[in-house]
Amino acid sequence: LAAIVLLAAALRLAGIGGKSIWYDEALSLWFARRDLGSLWADTAAFDFHTPFYYGLLHFWVGLFGDSEMALRSLSAALSIASVPLVYALGRVLLGPGPAALGALAFALSMMQVWYAQEARMYALLSFSAALALYGAARVMADERQQSAGGGRAWMPWFCYVAGAAGAMWAHNTAALLPLAVNLAVLGRWLGDGAG
Repeated sequence: LAAIVLLAAALRLAGIGGKSIWYDEALSLWFARRDLGSLWADTAAFDFHTPFYYGLLHFWVGLFGDSEMALRSLSAALSIASVPLVYALGRVLLGPGPAALGALAFALSMMQVWYAQEARMYALLSFSAALALYGAARVMADERQQSAGGGRAWMPWFCYVAGAAGAMWAHNTAALLPLAVNLAVLGRWLGDGAG
């Protein structure tokens, strides 16, 4: 897993500051430079995306500056942090071998590399969705353990709720994420009832 994370970091950081900022990234920077009250009000007025990413970027730019590399590094950090989450999700669902393959596929995905090098909310969406899916998978796995006499932990629920909320605050299409998870839980529940 460490080697896969290092590979993902190398791919996401290679040339990250080499391209000029394009229009959507300039819009992200414009929002990030505003005070938080104006950022929230202006997002509602000028953009159809939610303000969560712009708020995070506001603090990120305050810490690291607004060069091309600094501006895009928030997305790179979120994308790199998604790799262990994808591995953890795969491990819960399929075991360590398939989890490593899934994490490697995520690390090598050119679409993920592209969005990791862009000052937009898509890497935050991927990170949050991976966290939510990991939490949901752990909740379902823990339910089976509980019915077999195991305990119940709060952390998987926290991961699911925080991830789903983060995804919905990152991008408006993520409202479909809880629907998909609920359908998966319903399918498992119906499958367990039939078995």
